[in-house]
Amino acid sequence: MSQHRVHCVLVDGVSADERGERLVWGVVSDLDLIRATVADDGALTARAIATTEALTVDSDDDLGAVGAALGEHACSHAVVVEGERPVGVVSTLDPAIAIAPCLADAGTSPISSIAR
Repeated sequence: MSQHRVHCVLVDGVSADERGERLVWGVVSDLDLIRATVADDGALTARAIATTEALTVDSDDDLGAVGAALGEHACSHAVVVEGERPVGVVSTLDPAIAIAPCLADAGTSPISSIAR
């Protein structure tokens, strides 16, 4: 992950329940890796440490709504889907990057607006 400068990767798998089998995704973040390394029990696999039931958002969703969903679910990454197919990942940095120019245009830097 560090080599490619990404903070998370998707892990796919198959879940079976009373409705049958379905493809599911989990997210492994840089923080998940740190936690797993500290608590190393000898079975470090991506599937074992992935956050399952990943938050999904539609590729057409408004970035503000996506930011609100990330906050509501207290997570830092969401899987972007088109239909049932994952096409990317959005993180809490993405809404922040999107609003930074608006704050700069208003004459307020993001740091000064939150640091007191």
